[in-house]
Amino acid sequence: MIVVDDCSTDGTAEYVKSIIDERVRYFRNEKNSGQEVSRMNGFRHASGKYITFLDDDDYYTDYEFFEKAINIFTEHEADEVPIVMVYANAKLVNVQTGRSTMWNIGKPGSVKGIDFLLGHEGYGKPPSTFPTVFRSDILRRAGLEDKMIFDTMTYIEAALEGDAWFMADVIGVYRLHGQNTTLGGYRNKKNPEREARHYEIMRENMRRWRSVSEVLQDRVGRNKADRLYISTVAGLIGYYAIARPSLHDRMESWKCALQVSGFMPKLWITLPLYRLKAVVSASMRKITPLRALYRFIKYRLRGRPYPQD
Repeated sequence: MIVVDDCSTDGTAEYVKSIIDERVRYFRNEKNSGQEVSRMNGFRHASGKYITFLDDDDYYTDYEFFEKAINIFTEHEADEVPIVMVYANAKLVNVQTGRSTMWNIGKPGSVKGIDFLLGHEGYGKPPSTFPTVFRSDILRRAGLEDKMIFDTMTYIEAALEGDAWFMADVIGVYRLHGQNTTLGGYRNKKNPEREARHYEIMRENMRRWRSVSEVLQDRVGRNKADRLYISTVAGLIGYYAIARPSLHDRMESWKCALQVSGFMPKLWITLPLYRLKAVVSASMRKITPLRALYRFIKYRLRGRPYPQD
């Protein structure tokens, strides 16, 4: 167990030092660097065949999860296409409202890497990295010892190297609260370290997605690869718009996309349509009859598990 202390002031160092167990290793960042760099620093110290990343606000409820995941890896060691990650279901709990939701991912069993990448058959990724065990050698092959480790990008870069396995078991809880990155963590402009790296993180994320789309062009064709990239950039702009809703920050998001993507007419024609669709969908879901119809179509007709909230 590797504990990475991102310059906390909550007594983490004192607590870890009180644990007399050589299996627990403690490292403190030289400066507050965020979860992406902290995961990378932890990975550099990891020596195991498998690895998972647990952020400080999430927790496990199924203590046999790791054993189940490693058994799946072992059973499929001889497969022609390797299993590069085993992931499970999780529950989302909003600590402010008390509501809980099941994270809907897809059908249990083997998932081809290309289907995971393109979202075929409704496959989605878990809410974070903690419900997943990765093969360490695969992540090293992707260069993650020297790259920021984003949760989504970790899945994507692993899926480029092989297949995945989904377990339907609910193995932990992802907590939603006011300090999540999406829900407000990046809004804190009083934190100079976080302010300085906000756009660096955004630009790096978009650059990595651009590299993925270039690799996929040889596998699925340019049109499919471009569609994935465009929808992802639209999603990233929306993601950072939630975190930083001011006009200045939204314009900076578009500027980052322009710098990374270069001359890509399809992107600039499609992006406004994505944003318009997102605004319309959000507005419709606020109207009770339309929200009910939306949920009926999305969950009942498509046969997906119905969320508890």
